[in-house]
Formats: sequence, structure tokens, C-alpha cells
Amino acid sequence: MTTYNSVITGDLVSSVEVEPSQLMEMLKDMGQDLRDFLYPYDEPVFQFRGDGLQLMCQDPSMGITVMLLTKAWLVWHSHQYAGHTLDTRLYLGIGETILTKSLGSSGGEAFVLSGRGLDSLKAPMTMGISTYLGPEADLPLQHLVTLLDELSSRWKPVQGETMYYLLLGNNYTDIANMTGKSKSTVGESGRSLGWPRLEPTIRYLQTRLAQISAK
Repeated sequence: MTTYNSVITGDLVSSVEVEPSQLMEMLKDMGQDLRDFLYPYDEPVFQFRGDGLQLMCQDPSMGITVMLLTKAWLVWHSHQYAGHTLDTRLYLGIGETILTKSLGSSGGEAFVLSGRGLDSLKAPMTMGISTYLGPEADLPLQHLVTLLDELSSRWKPVQGETMYYLLLGNNYTDIANMTGKSKSTVGESGRSLGWPRLEPTIRYLQTRLAQISAK
């Protein structure tokens, strides 16, 4: 049985005026926060093409969830490094990989699908997916990713924080205890994000990607 990996390639929008050292620090901190989901390289979030990023999921079934975690983290935290909230475009590729000692020198089908997919992503889209199955088989997945793209593009910093913790598997009470906010405030934020209806879709996508990555 062949196992396939999930690679995410992205670029940061409106980052031209941000100091390179600040971008490097931001990606390092993001890699630390997301490390449980990322392939355990020394540099789990690789600075790609200057103002871009690349990462590989430790569990390929979590590819879309990690894309959403990445967007939520940036909406929540990026202004601390850039002085304003950075938008991002992200593309998930699922395929075979050739792994070396570092993410930057690794390659293979998943990297190609992810990189080429990002290059072909047209506005207003900011998220996409391609797998080794091909465009026709990918179409249902892309439709769901398009829906998640539309919803996540509306997140504000406070909502990004709530969504980040929800995607980690926390409930409203957990988040209230961690953030010091009231449970009603957290619940209101989660409901405004559509979490009760969004969660089953994300779980379905995890199941579907698990099937695809294990074939």
C-alpha cells in the first residue's frame, strides 16, 4: 500500500513592506504553535520564495484542517509581526513525496501539485486542493474547499483566535478557560463563525483525505 503526503504551499499578501526578519520570526513561531500537526523537521514551516511558506502535515488526512489552522493563526497573530493583518493564499497537494533531511530540499508529486496549484490560483480564490487522483476526481473536494475559503476569508482577529482553538478540538468551555473570556462570548463567536454546521464538513474532509492518502 502506498501512503501519500499532504503538502501546503502558500504566499503572504500585503507583506512587501514587512521586514524579512519579522517574516522569518513569524513563520518560526507559527511552526512552533502548529508543530503537533506538522512533519517533524527542524524547520517545520519553510520560508518559500521570500514571502511564502511551505509545510507538510504529519497526518495527511489533516491537510485541509491545517490550511484552516494556518489561516486562523495568521488572522489572529500576523499583525503583531507585520503591523497589519496579513492575508494568505494556500494550496494543498496530496501525492507521493521524496523526503530528505529538510523540507526545503524535499520534493515529489505532492510538492509539485501544491506549488503549481498555488501559481494557478486565481482571485478571489485563496484556497485550493489537488491530489494524485486528478482534476475530475478532485472536483467535489474543491467545491467544499471553495466554501471554506469563502467563510475563512471573513474572519477577524478575535474570530481567528476562536477558530484556531476550535480546530484544535477544544469546546467553548475549554476556550473560555484558556483565554479568560466568558463562555457566552466564546460561544457567540463560534456560532457567528458557523462552527456547529462547519465542524461536520471538516470531519468529513478529514475522513475523505484519510481514504485518499492511504490508497
